[in-house]
Amino acid sequence: MANHLPPPKSKHLGPSSTKHKPKREPILSAHERDILSEHHLSIRSIVACVAALVLLIGFKYLPFEGIVRSLLYLIPLLCASIGVIARLIIKLSERDYYEEDIIILIAAFATYFLGHPVAATVVMLLYRLGEMTCDFAVTRCRNKMSEILDFNVRKVNVLKNGRVYTVRPEQLRPGNILIVSPGEMIPFDGEVVEGVSEIDTSLISGSDKPVTVSVGSTILSGCMNLSHDLKLRIRREYDKSAYAIIVDKLMDKNRKKSKPEIFVSRFTRIYTPAAIILAFILSVIPPLFNGEWTEWISRGVVVLLLSCPCAMNISVPLTFLSGLLQASFSGIHIKDDNVFEAISRSETMVFDKTGTITDGRFAVAGVFPDGVTEGELIQAAAEAERNSKHPVAKTIRQLYPLKPLGDNDMFEAEEIHGKGISAFLNKHHIYVGNASLLEEHGIHYKVPARSGAAIHVAVDGIYWGYILVVDKVKNGAFDALEAMRREGVRNMVLLTGDVRSVSRTLASSLNFDMVKSELVPESKVSAVEYLMATKGDRCTLGFVGDAENDREALSRADVGIALGALTSRKPFDNADVVIMSEDLGKLPEMLKISRTGNHIVTMNILVSIVAKLSLIVLGGFGLIPIWLAAAVESGTMVFSMLNTSRVIKNDKKENKE
Repeated sequence: MANHLPPPKSKHLGPSSTKHKPKREPILSAHERDILSEHHLSIRSIVACVAALVLLIGFKYLPFEGIVRSLLYLIPLLCASIGVIARLIIKLSERDYYEEDIIILIAAFATYFLGHPVAATVVMLLYRLGEMTCDFAVTRCRNKMSEILDFNVRKVNVLKNGRVYTVRPEQLRPGNILIVSPGEMIPFDGEVVEGVSEIDTSLISGSDKPVTVSVGSTILSGCMNLSHDLKLRIRREYDKSAYAIIVDKLMDKNRKKSKPEIFVSRFTRIYTPAAIILAFILSVIPPLFNGEWTEWISRGVVVLLLSCPCAMNISVPLTFLSGLLQASFSGIHIKDDNVFEAISRSETMVFDKTGTITDGRFAVAGVFPDGVTEGELIQAAAEAERNSKHPVAKTIRQLYPLKPLGDNDMFEAEEIHGKGISAFLNKHHIYVGNASLLEEHGIHYKVPARSGAAIHVAVDGIYWGYILVVDKVKNGAFDALEAMRREGVRNMVLLTGDVRSVSRTLASSLNFDMVKSELVPESKVSAVEYLMATKGDRCTLGFVGDAENDREALSRADVGIALGALTSRKPFDNADVVIMSEDLGKLPEMLKISRTGNHIVTMNILVSIVAKLSLIVLGGFGLIPIWLAAAVESGTMVFSMLNTSRVIKNDKKENKE
C-alpha cells in the first residue's frame, strides 16, 4: 500500500475539511456551454428595461415635437439596448459573431430612423423580454445541474501504517484504506472493511431512504456517510468512480446530437440566410422602381426580425439537457440525447425475469426426493454447487452446511451456461440443474406438480429428485407495468428460463402480452434480435435486465436499461440507461420524463416554424407592423422557454421515493 502513496504533506487525525468544496466544471457540448454561459438573470438588465419603459411612457406626455421629441425617444431606446450593445462589442472583439444581437440592433435602429421611435423601443424591449425568459429557463437548468455537480472532496483521510493522513483524493489508488466520518461524502467506489453505518444515496439514486452498510458491502461514490465511522478499501481511482462516470456521461461534450437538434441545425442554416436575403431584397429592389423606400424598408425590417432562430436554437438543446438532468436527479442516468429521444418512442419493452420482475432472492418451496432421503438429495445438490455464485446455488447451500474438502477429496465442477452444474466429487458424477440438462444426458425426471423452478439432481446417471425454489415478484411490479402502458408502451414481453407452465402463470398475473419460456442466455439474445427485426421502423424496443448477465441482450436492443446499480459500476459500461434502484416504478417515470421532454421539443419547433413562416409571408405583403413582428418573435421565445422550463420540477420531493 505504501508504494501507492506519495509522502504525506500533512497529518490529520480528525475528519477532513468539507467547508470549501470546489465545484466540478461541467463538460458540455459547445452549444450547451454557450447557452449556460451567455444567459444570466441580471438585475441590471431588468432595471435598464424598466427604466426604458418608464422613460418611454413619460416622454409621451412631454410638450416637445419634431427632432427634439425624436432625440428624447433615443434615450429609452439606448437604455433598453445598452446590454445588447455591450455584449456585442465584447463578442466582436473575440471574433465571436452573435447574429441575433446584430439583427435586433439593425432592426430596432432602422425602425427608429424610419420615423417610428416608439416602435423601435418596443422592439428592443420585447427582445429583452424574450432574453429574460430564456435567462429564467437557463437559470433553472443551471440550478438543477449544480445539485448534481456540486459534489467534490478536496481532502480525504487515509490509513497508512497505522496512522491517519489527510491527502488529496487524486493521490489515492485502489487498495488504499479510506476513513469516512459521519457527514462526509464518499468520493471513491469501495468495499467496507470495518464499521456499520447508514449512507445517503440520494445524489445518485434519487432515493431519500438511507441504506445500511457493513463489512463486505459495496459503496459507490457520490454517497454520504450518515451515522458512524467507516473504513473503505478503494476499488477504483477517483476519476473512474461511478459518480465520475455519471457526470461524464451526462455532460459528455462529444455526445451525438439528437434528431430534433440535427433538424433544427439544418433548418436554421437554410432559413436564417434566406430570410436575411429576402429582407435585403424587399428593402432595396421594389423601391428602385416605385420610390417607396420607407414602406419597403419597413417590410424588410419585419422579415429581418423574424429571421432570428434563437427560440429553436436554444430551447431544443436546453430541453434535452434539462431532461437528462431531471432524470439523473431521480436516479435514472441516461447515456445521451439520442437515447433520451429514443425512449419517448418506446412501444415494446422486453423484460428478463430473475432480478428484474422478481427480486432474485430465491426461497425453497419444497424438497422432493426420488429413491433417496431429503438429506441425501440436499447434500448432493449443495456439494455440486459449492463454488457456484448463482442465486439458486446460494439458496441450496443454506439448507446444508458444507464442510471444507479434505486433502484426499477430489472435486471438479463445470457450469453449463443456462442449464446448471456438472460436478465430479470423488468417484461420483453429479448433475444439478434444469430439465434441459437432464434431457441432454438422457436422464428421466419427474415434472413438478406445483409452480416454481425445479432444480433436478442426478447422481451417476440416476435421478435423485428435485428441489423446488420460488422467486418472489417485486412489490409494485403490476402497477409499474400498467403505468408504462399508460405512457405509451403497447407490447410487454417476458423472457425467462422457467418452464412454460410456471412462466405462463406469472406472465398472466402481470398482464404480459408475450412470454418466451425455457430460454438459455443465448436464446434471450436471439429473442431480442427477432423482436428488433419485426418491430416498426420508428418504434423503439427497450430491454430491461441485469447489466452483467444480460449485457448481450442490452446491447442488441434500441435502448438497454439496467436496474439496480447501487452495488456495481458495470451497468454504466453495458447499458444505455442505468437505474440505480431496483424499483420498477422508475421505468414509467423514465418514460414520462422522456415523453414530456420530446413533446416540448416538437411543440417548440412547430410553433416557431409556423409562426415565423406565416408572418414572413404577411410581412412581405405589408400586412403586419414592425412592433407586431417583434411581439411574435418575443412571444415564440417566451413560449419556448416557459415550455422548456416545465421539464425541470420545482419540488425535490416529487423525485424522491
